[in-house]
Amino acid sequence: YQDVFDQLPFGRYVFNSVFIVGTIVIFGLTINSLIAYALARLRFKGRDLLLAIMVALIIIPLEAVVVPLLLIVNRLGWLDSYHVQIIPFIADPFSIFLFYQFFIGLPKDMEEAALVDGASLFEIYWRIILPLSRPVFATVAILQFLFHWSDFLWPLMVTRGETYRPLMVGI
Repeated sequence: YQDVFDQLPFGRYVFNSVFIVGTIVIFGLTINSLIAYALARLRFKGRDLLLAIMVALIIIPLEAVVVPLLLIVNRLGWLDSYHVQIIPFIADPFSIFLFYQFFIGLPKDMEEAALVDGASLFEIYWRIILPLSRPVFATVAILQFLFHWSDFLWPLMVTRGETYRPLMVGI
């Protein structure tokens, strides 16, 4: 163990992994739940098509899109940074689908009462939906953490030095 700590910046790798995964989980919970709430409660043109695309995206593995994604982030100049490991993974179709399924099961009575009282859609989300949705938030957070903690292929492709390398690639 002493050789590992002497030869590798092990603490840096652990920090990078915790920072990357924590950021993905926090921003992912926010963005994915807002998207799912809009899909579950708002009626707009193209909503059903958007839901079908979301479900179809669940079955596409990362390995199928990793090369085009690498070309895009290379053009943007994002290689060897934190945001190349975070931004592409914040919006997750599976998380959106889990949130969506939970939100359509919630009764609309409290939301309608809040609308009558003058609450905005965001206030309804923040004060009514969010407190009722703790179980699905915990589930999505755990699943996202487990999925991204063990990421290997993408960080291996986009990190060159040890500065931004997560634990799995560093080891």
